[in-house]
Amino acid sequence: MIADYGVPADSGQDTALAYVASAAAGRADVLRAVDHWVYVIGAELDASLTTRIVDSDHDMVVIDVVTTVRGSEGFPLASTVQTLKQRPGSAGDAGADDRLVLAYIDIGQAEDYRTYWQDGWGIGNPDWITALDPDGWEGNFPVAYWTEAWQDIWVRPGGYLDRIVDAGFDGVYLDWVEGYSDENVAAAAAAAGVDPVQAMVDWVGTIGDHLRARDDDLLVIGQNAADLLVMSDYRAAIDGIAQEHVWYDGGADNEPPGDCPLPRTHADVDTHAYFNALSPACQAVYLAYPYGPLHVSSEYYLERLAVADAHGIPVFTIDYATEPDTIRWIADTARALGYTPFVTTRNVDVFQDVVERSDAGDGNTPGSDLADVPLPPPGVDPLTWAFDAAWYLAAERDVAAAGVDPFGHYMAYGWREGRDPAPWFDSDAYLTAYPDVAAAGLNPFLHFVQWGYTEGRDPAPDF
Repeated sequence: MIADYGVPADSGQDTALAYVASAAAGRADVLRAVDHWVYVIGAELDASLTTRIVDSDHDMVVIDVVTTVRGSEGFPLASTVQTLKQRPGSAGDAGADDRLVLAYIDIGQAEDYRTYWQDGWGIGNPDWITALDPDGWEGNFPVAYWTEAWQDIWVRPGGYLDRIVDAGFDGVYLDWVEGYSDENVAAAAAAAGVDPVQAMVDWVGTIGDHLRARDDDLLVIGQNAADLLVMSDYRAAIDGIAQEHVWYDGGADNEPPGDCPLPRTHADVDTHAYFNALSPACQAVYLAYPYGPLHVSSEYYLERLAVADAHGIPVFTIDYATEPDTIRWIADTARALGYTPFVTTRNVDVFQDVVERSDAGDGNTPGSDLADVPLPPPGVDPLTWAFDAAWYLAAERDVAAAGVDPFGHYMAYGWREGRDPAPWFDSDAYLTAYPDVAAAGLNPFLHFVQWGYTEGRDPAPDF
């Protein structure tokens, strides 16, 4: 295979490895050039939607492999893919300016509406179908993805992966890479003597190897499973990572479609304050799925995505929201971190126009007095959002030892004692700099969050 790519067969292992590394770097560069992307799998890819995508400024689109859906085998997939690649005003020739089109595939679940699904199939028949989807998605079944029968659907000659390449896709977008975390999958793996984590890494690697045997430029993006980024063989298997619900989630079947904020920090997870701040619809999601994203913090995901940053792996984010202010906040926040955002509904069934970086900005430009102030997402209480509970407990050991609520302690006593609510705010300095606040007997942090920020006051004045 090395000779086929123009590398002499006897050039040695070092040359071969250098070629592979160069090809991988080239694929990562292609993904880093993506500034806007759109992900639509829950809506019909009709002429209207196709036209909207073609006329948009999106650099990459992820769509379903429509011909694998029962009843849609005759869909003109190859011609649609070629149409989607064309940007407004382009000649339609392949080239650097063409839009990337990736195929969405679920590699960890069987879906009963796919053409591979056979009559009579269900949990335990065949034995690699393990359970129902844990998040309430009807018709989806976690599988023992390490089994030959499941993998054969994808990698056999003329199988699903070959059909994807033949249709002209630029690569694949892998869903359910986190299949190893499902309890039924883990039980099946234990019974089979299989390490489910390593088996998933190997499975993703097999998919990538199969595609690149056809075309070394084909891309692989893994969705979620950011925990795997610490494994070098997984990093080698993917060209990019897409992480869902970094900041906002919704419910299965769009109930609700989005606008449910995740806890900001580890300290906020499963607290009464967090739960009480949720809307009734989001509270229902929180209660229905005790292991779902609303029980995980944004801090958790960002810590893991930092591993991708460290290794030069492009990061894409998918959050679920419908409120314009929330969508704007997500886009600005993701871009500030160097990530490429996309915001949609939980069913991934709407076309989202390009969301540019906010022209007006948020006032927190590097070098300004307010640069370190964390702005809350829309709909989230700014006071509890800005208060850094973990930092407060680490700084105030007596409060931690007493086991009292850190936010309540600061609001009642801490500010009077000169304690600070976050590393970027100085309670005493604020009162000294602004005697009107001190004269009014106001909590300095409360004043800053409610009024001082918009007035341009400094949260940590220097003297």
